[in-house]
Amino acid sequence: MSDDLGNLAQIAANTIVSAMAADSWEAAKRGFTAIVGHEHQLESTHANLAAKRGRDLARAKSEQARDWVIRLQDILDSNPGMAPALLALIANPSASPEPVTRSQFQHADHGSVNVGGNTGDIATGGSKIDKRKFRFSPFIFLGHAAKQAVAHPAVTVITLVVGAGAVSGGLVLTHKGTPKAALSSAASTVPAPAHAAVPIQLSDASWPQLGGGPARTGYQPGETRIGPGNVSKLALKRTYQTSAGGGSVSAPLIANGILYVDVGNRLDAFDATGAAGCSDTPTTCTPLWTAPTAYFGGMTVADGNVFVTDQEGVQAFDAAGTTNCSGTPKVCTPLWATSTNTATGPGFLPGGSPVLAGGVLYVPGYGDGMVPSQGGAYVAAFDPAGSAGCSGTPVVCVPMWTTSGVPESTAGGTLAIADGVIYVTSGSTLYAFDATESADCSGTPKTCAPLWTAAMSGPSSTTAAVAGGIVYVGTESGLYAFGAAGTANCSTGTTAKTCAPLWIAPVNAGALAVANGVVYAAAGTTLYALDAAASANCPGTGAAKTCSRAPLWSSAVGTLVDSGSWLTVANGVVYITSANGGIDAYDAAGSLNCSVSGTAKTCTPLWDHVTASVGAGSPAIVNGVLFVNAADNGDVYAFSQ
Repeated sequence: MSDDLGNLAQIAANTIVSAMAADSWEAAKRGFTAIVGHEHQLESTHANLAAKRGRDLARAKSEQARDWVIRLQDILDSNPGMAPALLALIANPSASPEPVTRSQFQHADHGSVNVGGNTGDIATGGSKIDKRKFRFSPFIFLGHAAKQAVAHPAVTVITLVVGAGAVSGGLVLTHKGTPKAALSSAASTVPAPAHAAVPIQLSDASWPQLGGGPARTGYQPGETRIGPGNVSKLALKRTYQTSAGGGSVSAPLIANGILYVDVGNRLDAFDATGAAGCSDTPTTCTPLWTAPTAYFGGMTVADGNVFVTDQEGVQAFDAAGTTNCSGTPKVCTPLWATSTNTATGPGFLPGGSPVLAGGVLYVPGYGDGMVPSQGGAYVAAFDPAGSAGCSGTPVVCVPMWTTSGVPESTAGGTLAIADGVIYVTSGSTLYAFDATESADCSGTPKTCAPLWTAAMSGPSSTTAAVAGGIVYVGTESGLYAFGAAGTANCSTGTTAKTCAPLWIAPVNAGALAVANGVVYAAAGTTLYALDAAASANCPGTGAAKTCSRAPLWSSAVGTLVDSGSWLTVANGVVYITSANGGIDAYDAAGSLNCSVSGTAKTCTPLWDHVTASVGAGSPAIVNGVLFVNAADNGDVYAFSQ
């Protein structure tokens, strides 16, 4: 099965389960039954969910979605021609289903497919298309456009645009390097059916930012290949040997088939698929290109660039390793950079992993008592294109704006962004800033004051994670949950607004992840799973609400989680790295390998690996491959079946 059809199965499964748990299920049932069949299983799943509430419902939805992914993968594997109808159903679950014929469900490998009455050859003589050269999204083609796509070497993505409630569509051919704006314009030219057109593009899974994305939830929604049923089959397949040849390696990031890591003073880019630059048995890989850095702080991959923070500032590199790159082996220099301590003066001193959201690059500041004029700030905002606030050759950039105030420290050096708000911790305080530089901003150069702040007991040991309208922050004294909007449990004054927690869980939370209604927290020797809404196990009201009862489940073996570690949740599995050289995988639902004693449920790993020296850091799982960093030798390990 192609990656795109696997992603479609995941999206459709979540849509089906969500519809079953909603009041609109009766309206949606006809469509799902007509397209996917399995009427008995649909009714059985609906009855199961209807009997659940609270955390039991969240857990049941996760388990049922996992089962439906498998069913839909089987259906799409046999009949990939049903993808347009399934996409239309996802776009509008309550729409009346159009009649579907067998000719619409012909297998793509047979050489032709009939969709909406249009027939087009896929490959001469019924041969399969070489998926190493072309990525199709999804595996459905209409008329002569399919032949043109196969013949055109520059086409990298084919987007199917379907109409809500109808099995109809058109093709948008996306050439390598096509700007997103051009893609949107092309999609808009496809003839729209009677209902509103809904363009849906299924892309390859990626892990381009620490914690997966700007909200830092640690959740990977695109993974469909590895789950609780087969995670035990993971085995070490490849070793990526960094050019630095030792030292602590950063958490791996993956985008567009390239793996990015940094070891101390060098950024390396590898072929994440294990093809280019990789030997055979045992498989080891060398970098496609490298770039010098200085005491790495963090990085993110977005908009075709790799943005790195280090002790000399912020640097932007071409993610493809083309522009400003030369030599053998290939070495790249920055597209743009900020001023350094030894050059024009510290316009801003970065302190951790940047985030790109809404066309702006946000970088957490080092702070530590430095006033803004000396380079101190909680957050600085840069133009990722290296234009606004940038000049000279080589290009040097200054912040478009910064936050006001004197940071104590960034304690982990990471920030989170959701719904236009920046969340960053400094010492024992959580700060919320307007990401659009509108509210509470003034002056030239512009500085922005906090929208609100929140105090915690003890310094934060990890980043904030935002999900479901709640900001979660881990500290040594407990897991804190705050209302992300800055209204619940907050003061009503017009200035210096402060907020109290919605609830606190008295667990040491050095690492966080949030997925499917559960927040996972770990530190010391224990991994905890708690109800993310805190409605099931936290007595009290308002700021006095404390989760004093048992978590949903906890780990039964010591994981020795480092304070800089991260958790990753993907397809029903929680992955956690340990400071003593290992990685464990648990059933996210707390069902498999778990036992109950009294009111406490404890779980053991479904899979663990301790022979390789795995380091503390955020695991990344993309297209069935788990990437983890090494503790001491500067390598990255890739596990798969």
